Amino acid sequence: MQPGTFHSGQNELPEPTAAARGCPSRLRGATLTASCALLAALIASSGNAQAAPPGQKQPFPSVRLKNNRFRGEQAIGALADKLPSIAAWYRMTPQKLEETLRQDRTAWIDESGRLLYIEEVPELPDAADEFSSPAEAEPEAALQPLEQTFLLHSRPGASRVIYLDFNGYVATGTAWNSTYGTTINAPAFDLDGNAASFSAAEQERIQYIWQRVAEDYAPFGVDVTTQEPAADAITRSSSSDSIFGTRVVITRDFTAGTANSCGCGGFAYVGIFDDTGDRYKPAWVFYNALGAGSEKATAEAISHEAGHNLGLAHDGTATQGYYAGHGSGVTGWAPIMGVGYSKEVTQWSKGEYSGANNLEDDLVILQNTGAPLVADDHGNDIANASSLQGSGGGSTLSGNGVIERRADSDVFALASGAGTISISVAPAARGPNLDLSAQLLDTGGTVLATSSPADSLAATINYDGPAGTYFLRVDGVGTGNPLNTGYSDYGSLGRYQVSGSISDPGALQAPVARLSASPAQGTMPLPVQFDGRQSTDADGQLVSYAWDFGDGSAPVVGAADTVAHTYNVPGTFTATLTVTDDDGLKDAETLPVTVNPDAQALTLRVGNITMSATRSGSFYRCNAAVAIRDGSNLAKSGASVTGRWSGTVSGTYTRTTSTAGTASFSSPWTSRRGTCTFSVSGVSASGYTYTPGQNVLTSKSLTY
Repeated sequence: MQPGTFHSGQNELPEPTAAARGCPSRLRGATLTASCALLAALIASSGNAQAAPPGQKQPFPSVRLKNNRFRGEQAIGALADKLPSIAAWYRMTPQKLEETLRQDRTAWIDESGRLLYIEEVPELPDAADEFSSPAEAEPEAALQPLEQTFLLHSRPGASRVIYLDFNGYVATGTAWNSTYGTTINAPAFDLDGNAASFSAAEQERIQYIWQRVAEDYAPFGVDVTTQEPAADAITRSSSSDSIFGTRVVITRDFTAGTANSCGCGGFAYVGIFDDTGDRYKPAWVFYNALGAGSEKATAEAISHEAGHNLGLAHDGTATQGYYAGHGSGVTGWAPIMGVGYSKEVTQWSKGEYSGANNLEDDLVILQNTGAPLVADDHGNDIANASSLQGSGGGSTLSGNGVIERRADSDVFALASGAGTISISVAPAARGPNLDLSAQLLDTGGTVLATSSPADSLAATINYDGPAGTYFLRVDGVGTGNPLNTGYSDYGSLGRYQVSGSISDPGALQAPVARLSASPAQGTMPLPVQFDGRQSTDADGQLVSYAWDFGDGSAPVVGAADTVAHTYNVPGTFTATLTVTDDDGLKDAETLPVTVNPDAQALTLRVGNITMSATRSGSFYRCNAAVAIRDGSNLAKSGASVTGRWSGTVSGTYTRTTSTAGTASFSSPWTSRRGTCTFSVSGVSASGYTYTPGQNVLTSKSLTY
């Protein structure tokens, strides 16, 4: 049994077979190559914005309804006593799912109990307000050569993918086929009525749409691409498969004229991005209902439908299914999961606007459904600043980065001669999510200049000062009142470009860091002597040594050019020495340190089992948290734990331990009161031996 799978001991209907892979219908312009306990745990973990590791997803409750689609009160009645477990799978309370189905007429339940949205055809703004023309509304964004139109990637090599399919798609074996026929032949994106080829204008439109969608997903480790991936890059084969994604098909409404015509702008299932198989994919966007393929409207719809696949519900109010935003001009705002066709800034949201009916934390849900945040690309403080690159004798500056998290700020070091420092920081040229603040600091961290205009997303600094080292701090900010005129910095995330000029710094030379370690390899605990005495500064002296040992321990900063540190856990760690000279210039060198575990440490045991129970109406569920420890009594993450429920409930589960070394199990729901027992039957991890004789216990019971 694969990690994350469940066997109840009862007859369950099998999951439908995976969808047959679709093929482009034409090639043009380029050659294409579960419970309230679960809910409580998800809510408790949502504050740390951690992405759930592959294999942790609960199986969807087994449901088979008589008709293929319900909404409103009919959907609530059809789900009956299954509603609490289905709500929990969607990270909702039962009350929230009922509210969603009652208030949002675009929310439906299919015959399997799955939630999907069938979008209303939007009312689009006038063309002058549509932001489709960069000459009218925003700076021109660079186009790739037209032959690259179907080879675009936002994060090539990422393990998660959102494929924007403009080429037409044949869908078979999906949930959509239950309503729209055995074979769905979706036509390709076509604005000029010429189905034989993509025109230059069509390819430009596709590139601009891609730029906007890529910006919405810029903070995440997801490759937004126009190049069709291999099948296994979208299809998740099992709960242990960490490479998967979704397809968004941009096509004409293929339901028009059929018995099941939706008259809609698109549709998508919710929370299926990390499902195994492709039964509930792809998501669909009907460009002919979006201003005949309007750049902004189509891009907004793509990000919105992909957001449903990633687990997000609609952002609305008690009277509006979609919130259309507030404010105006450059900082007019709307949520991506509302409707942002008439607003310049659209962002992920957690319901900070007045009257919000959906307070879910988009950024956490996106991560938990398979879109992890990318690693920070630049240091957040002076000690870890990146160098801002110069050219033309060092007088012209250029750089770039991504604000990936609300708490992120990127710091750059620059050396300038006496005179004017001019720096501009601009967000993405099309569809920016990021509102920028820029600060210029001196070597002591004093703020010399700040720019965060209320009527602009970009920031500009001009400062006259003496020769020396300066630091630029870039941050995402909000503006106005999030309730009704603006937005907070919650969703102010995305890409930015730095440009500018400085006076020629002249002969200032950066120091050179040199790091050695003795020993650099050994068995834990491993005491290591680090030596930075070979570091040099050609035009002055070194004033600071900053030591980071790479194992999570506190860095050591001061004037010491040697330092000792003991590693108490196994692994390969990257030690870093950063030196600073009297001009404030820095250099760093890294060195790997390998710490091998001793034989005793390579054993596993059950350290403890914590039991609890959850009640929802007249239903009960038992929970067990199993703590796994290694031979050094340290928490072991990534261990596979198998156990079974007995007593009032039954079922065998396999779960993987978290970074805290805990595997969490929840039983099926039951209406019976009594005693439940959870028993561990096996523990495994690569390179480790499970030693049952060292267990504190392997079984624990709870009477509820």
